[in-house]
Amino acid sequence: MAYLAARETWKREKFTKSFPKETEYRHSLQEEVEALRAVVAASTSQKSQNKQIELLANMNTEGVLEAFVLLSNPDEGIVQDYAEFLKNNRPKLRQYVVSYIIRK
Repeated sequence: MAYLAARETWKREKFTKSFPKETEYRHSLQEEVEALRAVVAASTSQKSQNKQIELLANMNTEGVLEAFVLLSNPDEGIVQDYAEFLKNNRPKLRQYVVSYIIRK
């Protein structure tokens, strides 16, 4: 429910504030990361983490949650945020690939 609530807030309020030049709502990297963080926070407060949520929490702590979202089957909306993210965060993408893709 935390995931859906965060996404709904983005659809209703945050998208137009965060992307004032865009005329139509789209699923964004910021939205997805915030929704995943809401899941981690809700799970932590309930002390009922499972392995997938623990993995998300670890990626969030390491600062590679955005890279995970971008590289794990993003939709058309999220893909639009890739170029901007890459400009300033290439090391985070590499860190995610090395730590979570190659090592497995």
